[in-house]
Amino acid sequence: MTAGPSARLTWHPGSVLPYASLWHTVQRVMSLNALRPTELLCCARASDRISATQRVNLLYNEAGANLCAVPIEALSMRSLAQALGEPEAVFIWAHLGRLPRSVRSLISPSIRVCRACLAAGYHSALYSLRLLQSCPIHGCELEDRCNCGELFTGDQIVLHHMNTGYCRCGHMAFFTGQTCRRPTMRADETAPMAKVAAWLDRLTGVIRPLPSDRRAQQAHERILVDSVGAWCEELRLGTPGSTIEPDPQPLRAS
Repeated sequence: MTAGPSARLTWHPGSVLPYASLWHTVQRVMSLNALRPTELLCCARASDRISATQRVNLLYNEAGANLCAVPIEALSMRSLAQALGEPEAVFIWAHLGRLPRSVRSLISPSIRVCRACLAAGYHSALYSLRLLQSCPIHGCELEDRCNCGELFTGDQIVLHHMNTGYCRCGHMAFFTGQTCRRPTMRADETAPMAKVAAWLDRLTGVIRPLPSDRRAQQAHERILVDSVGAWCEELRLGTPGSTIEPDPQPLRAS
């Protein structure tokens, strides 16, 4: 394999299901190609300035710094798609970086999983939406902890600390040898996720003031979470599982 955005990786074309998470897909890529994190970053980096010490947050996939001021890089979806021989469109809502920061309190800080989906080789970043208590596909409770009791927290979605395909304890597997190559779930079975994605599309148009003071910001976010049903109704957003007619006047602010 030649490092660089043009490198082609071992992959089974057409095996990225609708709304599959970047978190899950990246682990499949690394496992299939026996890649170390830095090697993957060379294939799908968003800039040429990335260093071996930088990290990638796969829930939001955006550049910046974490709470400890550690640099965070973003993966280039275009470069990753080219390396896999997939159209870039298959990565729609693969991560939640499109959401405005002012509404991200509606997202769980941890990865959440449906065990039935994982058994079929599927995972979606949309499961981290707090308004979802159960999997839209199977109706199973969404879990944010491994069998060992550890939360799937920020460290779990950072490439540097990723035990490919497993929790850090090494006992809970996110896919098997078979589902790593190609999920056993059919594309049409993911249809319930389309309504969740449509709701997130509507949410991206919401603009909220975000206080600069951290304490005030936390209080502001608690109000949002507590009153989310009321303001979704007021703004005609519906719910993550609902279907509503498009508003002829695009939502911009409230």
